Amino acid sequence: MHRWPAAPPAPGDVLGYTWGRPAICHVETLILWGAGPACRAVGGNTGGGGALQRDGEGVHENWRLKRMVAAVANVVDNPKY
Repeated sequence: MHRWPAAPPAPGDVLGYTWGRPAICHVETLILWGAGPACRAVGGNTGGGGALQRDGEGVHENWRLKRMVAAVANVVDNPKY
């Protein structure tokens, strides 16, 4: 399940992750998409230093693999999401 807009994701877009589940189970806000295999995002209930912990310790910036992103929503410029 991948839902992508026509344009590449931009800072401020909301990224949805499934992590093996059929529905979106975690969301973060994109900071940097970049050209490589990972993107930089900030989200709550996460672990610092890129750790994927079941019970997060707070709000942190982490590098995430782009292949883990299941959906992208631009809720500021396109509020129909």
